[in-house]
Amino acid sequence: MATPVPQLSSPAFRDLVMAAPIMNIASAEGSGTITLTASESGTLYLADAVISANLSTAASAASPDVTNQVAITSAVINGAIELVRGRGNNVAPAGAFSFGRGTNQIPWPAILLKSGNTVAISLTSEALNAANLDCMFAAPFSPIRGNARASAPTPGGPATYAASVVAEVDTDADLSCAWTADEAGTLSLGSIQTRAYNDLASAGAAAGDWANGLSGVQIKTITLPSGDAVLIGAGTLAMPATYFAAGQRSYSFGKLGNVRVAAGDVITMTGVNLGSTTTNFSWGARFWPDASVGYSGCP
Repeated sequence: MATPVPQLSSPAFRDLVMAAPIMNIASAEGSGTITLTASESGTLYLADAVISANLSTAASAASPDVTNQVAITSAVINGAIELVRGRGNNVAPAGAFSFGRGTNQIPWPAILLKSGNTVAISLTSEALNAANLDCMFAAPFSPIRGNARASAPTPGGPATYAASVVAEVDTDADLSCAWTADEAGTLSLGSIQTRAYNDLASAGAAAGDWANGLSGVQIKTITLPSGDAVLIGAGTLAMPATYFAAGQRSYSFGKLGNVRVAAGDVITMTGVNLGSTTTNFSWGARFWPDASVGYSGCP
């Protein structure tokens, strides 16, 4: 049985991200359930969960991201504890767990999960002409102490901006996007920023928010130079790339900490472009080089 526990701050260790496999609502006015299955024991912080719903087929909508329009009808911990309460046909706004929310208005609990325990989120879309919604769910996770991942200390002073290469990805195609360290230093995983810029229909076409393809990017893996994974869970993972949305999120979801890198070390994200057009994906993060750099003027 999943047991609520307090969220503890442990700067010596870093959180991971636990994600569920993707769920597709294939039909108009449809619904479905995303089931996250714990791959190891630890604490899942549901108050910091991110839910995403993306139109994978172009429709008459201002944006492919319809997270704020779909609804949560049920959220069940390990088949026993229901977090959506009330009598009747309950439809809670899923936007309370959108990446762009300014604050956590719904303080769902931090829960202790054993390997194999589940969290099931049921979503519904009432739109008559909106089908093929790709829905994703992820939340920060702290492994039990014996399996905890250490975090490097946070350096003082100003940082630089680590930047990956760009991945131009066709619709329904796999992506791989890497950053290679050019010198030794410390990278902040909690500061990761992602962006995806869609190809547009034509030079004069009205783009609206369809230029932003981030809600249609599924992240499957984030692999550190050590081979350790930042993203964990059971099955084929689907973390919404909006979890790290550059310029759109108010804060970091979880305490992902820092990692040390040497020159030539590589951190790689892999995933899939689920959107309706080609997109250009890249990511960046805060980076402190070991070598002292003066910023007071020209050398």
